[in-house]
Amino acid sequence: MQLFYLILIIAIVLAGLHMLAPDHWIPLTVVAGRMNFSRRRTLATAGLLGILHAGTSATVALLALFIGMVLVKIYLSYLQYVS
Repeated sequence: MQLFYLILIIAIVLAGLHMLAPDHWIPLTVVAGRMNFSRRRTLATAGLLGILHAGTSATVALLALFIGMVLVKIYLSYLQYVS
């Protein structure tokens, strides 16, 4: 169980560092400033975009995992056939 907490802490730290990347927050602040968003609307938009970003990233990761597992299964069956 300690390994799970270690991985969870690392994921949280990496997510925090990832969030600091300027390409993640500068476009939102520029658009919010130009469109005169309230602070509440800016935070709500940031939250929604964060959820969408995390969801699409997780979906792409799961898709890559699935494709990798299929390719490994095909490769291993090919190796078994060849040997």
